[in-house]
Amino acid sequence: MDHHDLRDRGGRRGQQDRHRTAEDHRDPSWTPTIGETADPIRVAFSPALGRVDVHPEIAALVAETVASLAEAGLQVEESDPSFPDPADTFDVLWSVGVAHIVRRYGGTAPLDPGLQTLIERGARYETADYLDAQSELAALGVAMGEFHTRYDVLLTPTVPIEPFAAGHDVPPDSGMADWPQWTPFTYPFNLSRQPALSVPIGRTSRGLPVGLQVVGSRFADSTVLKVGALIEQLRPALTYPQENA
Repeated sequence: MDHHDLRDRGGRRGQQDRHRTAEDHRDPSWTPTIGETADPIRVAFSPALGRVDVHPEIAALVAETVASLAEAGLQVEESDPSFPDPADTFDVLWSVGVAHIVRRYGGTAPLDPGLQTLIERGARYETADYLDAQSELAALGVAMGEFHTRYDVLLTPTVPIEPFAAGHDVPPDSGMADWPQWTPFTYPFNLSRQPALSVPIGRTSRGLPVGLQVVGSRFADSTVLKVGALIEQLRPALTYPQENA
């Protein structure tokens, strides 16, 4: 079992939706409507969530793509969601949750070293830590629920750094300890359980791919897909070199 296998995505809106389920909001008609014209989509663009240091080439490609969306007719406004960095909340819920899941399966050995480290970290948290994290999670859901009363989608870079060598959880020699440190744009919306999509938008000068993240309100998967489809129309498709068979 590998600790990457346990990551997931979903969607949370405000506190008013906390006890509802995806079944309550299921819209079976979204697939054929992706390419159709709909009401104007209100777009918030957050270049850095107010706190992230983004690679300059990534920042430029993201800003260029967002400008093209505005030219295509979307209502785009630069705006940051008003929530603090939920890194500590994520660490508690992620590590405690993984430790609980693995314990239910009997802690089958051998375990991936990263997974083992995560389990050990989760075991050190106390009940009060978990309850505090749940409260902070609820506050994040309320903040994003309010944000999405004004905007249909949020656009951010997918990650703030260039891709690094495979086989590492963090960029070598970066001083980082764990992967959430280089994914500050994505894990908050894992927590809030909102639908999110990463769309390739170009390459850096070193030929490395860059992504734009589209985040929707809870259960607004169809809107996320519509914006993603438009981005694909506006940006040239990326091709990748193929190794000789």
